[in-house]
Amino acid sequence: MTTRQTLVSIDVKVTGPVADGSTSPAVQRMAGAMVQSVVQLGEERLTLMARPRPGGVFLAVHQAKRGHASVGNFRRTINAETRELHARISTNSIYGPWLEGVSSRNDQTRFKGYAMFRRTREWLQGQVPQVVRVHMARFTQKLK
Repeated sequence: MTTRQTLVSIDVKVTGPVADGSTSPAVQRMAGAMVQSVVQLGEERLTLMARPRPGGVFLAVHQAKRGHASVGNFRRTINAETRELHARISTNSIYGPWLEGVSSRNDQTRFKGYAMFRRTREWLQGQVPQVVRVHMARFTQKLK
């Protein structure tokens, strides 16, 4: 029996001379630190977006009554994994694709998803230049 796992994720990948190993080890370490910073920002943003609010964002209407609060199960399934210059932020939650809005179940219901991963990916792309500037400034300070 095979099980199919649907993964909702954000991939971070470095390309060019830094990625193919033709640069110095110091530049490789700096690029790795940049990737780690970007992934950490993304993971923090996703956990903030998945934080249940008092009304119980991830609860059905009949469950989101006074005294019934979301316990943050989905938030705890968000994890980041970094290998060299590649990283992935994902969730292994079985209802992750449905909450994101990419499941076939979303076509059958009115619920179109929260698009947390998509919105975080778009936000992260805007944050990369600032992360690069910060790391480049640190790197040039070390060279002086």
